[in-house]
Amino acid sequence: MGRFTLSGTVFIMAMAAVLVLLEAPMVRAEALEAGVAACDITPPVGYRMSGYFRERLST
Repeated sequence: MGRFTLSGTVFIMAMAAVLVLLEAPMVRAEALEAGVAACDITPPVGYRMSGYFRERLST
């Protein structure tokens, strides 16, 4: 295995940055789609809720 030097590492990082920057203008963005939803997540009364030190029932 070869030994990496700081200048070699900087060169590799610079080449990677150049490749990313050259590729960036060629990428076309799609239209952004967003949505909204509502949901009631309240458990029924008396439901055992986990994740607590002791048993805890919903109220």
